[in-house]
Amino acid sequence: MALAVLAGGFVLYREMLGTNAGGGGGRTQYSWKVVNPDGAPVDLASYKGRPVLLNVWATWCPPCMMEMPSLIALSERPELKNANVAVVLVSVDDGLDPVRRFLDRTDVGEADVLVAASNPPAEFSTSGIPATFLIDPDGRIVRREVGAMDWNTPEIATELSSLEKAR
Repeated sequence: MALAVLAGGFVLYREMLGTNAGGGGGRTQYSWKVVNPDGAPVDLASYKGRPVLLNVWATWCPPCMMEMPSLIALSERPELKNANVAVVLVSVDDGLDPVRRFLDRTDVGEADVLVAASNPPAEFSTSGIPATFLIDPDGRIVRREVGAMDWNTPEIATELSSLEKAR
């Protein structure tokens, strides 16, 4: 049953993405319309000039919830704070309530939690979630991963921190 729900979630997300599923990459213009958990618009362009780890997730996605503790722990690493790295978690849940319930029971550390208010632009299109994009300060997507993984590793922290130094 759980596998059927998970598979249905991937199909639903792929359909939401339309014909660009699996595409993307390159450079982002930070044009995705997102809101904070209170519903106020947030301009993703405010992250320009910083290294960003952008994770696309949903509360109904078991792999997303499985990797969430590692993303939260990563957001609190001192070397990322020193390098001005932003950990941005963009939920594709249908509405704000599921995200608010998640936040009521979860300390998200230094991560910024946002909610998609539109379909993602092509550069953030994927074949499923969770999907994570590492973005350099110039907006180039330097890495993309689809599927859950442990993000709180010294190697990932070094990779993200080095994005600021590579300018």
